Amino acid sequence: MVRDSVVTGSGADGIRVEASGGDVTATIEHTLTSKNGGAGLIGASSVSGAHLRMPARNVISIRNADQFSASSSSGGVVDFDMESCSAVGSGAFIGGGVGVRGTSSSSAVTIRVSNSTITVNTFGTAPTGAGTSILGRGTYVGGKRQQQRLHGQLQR
Repeated sequence: MVRDSVVTGSGADGIRVEASGGDVTATIEHTLTSKNGGAGLIGASSVSGAHLRMPARNVISIRNADQFSASSSSGGVVDFDMESCSAVGSGAFIGGGVGVRGTSSSSAVTIRVSNSTITVNTFGTAPTGAGTSILGRGTYVGGKRQQQRLHGQLQR
C-alpha cells in the first residue's frame, strides 16, 4: 500500500507495480505523482497466470509523460480501479501525454474510472489492444483532442 505520499521528479515511472506471478493487490491512496519521465502511476502484468488488482483512490497525477497507465502481455491480467482521481497533463512539460492509457497484447486490461477528472492531456484516454477496456462513471474527460463524459465503455 502507498498512502499519503508524494512522488516527483523521477526520470522513469513515478509509481510502478508489476505482478510477476500469482495474485497481487496494490492499493494507492491520497498520493500525488508529478513531473516523472514515465507514467505517474502504472500497473503491469507480463507473466501468464499473474493477476494485478490495483485500486487507486484520491490520487492526483499531474505533468507526467502519461498520468495513469495499465499494461499486460503474455497472459497477464490487470484490473485497475480509479476512484476520485485527477489526471492532469501539461503541454508545457512533456507534450501532455495521455490521461489514462490501457495497453494489452493477447491479455486483459480493465480500467474502471469513477468520479474522476481527466483533463489537459494530449489524449484523455487511450485504450490499445483487443483485450483493453476503459470503463467510466461520472468522469469528465477533456483532452486537447477529446472532450466527453466517460460513461460505459470508451471506444476511440
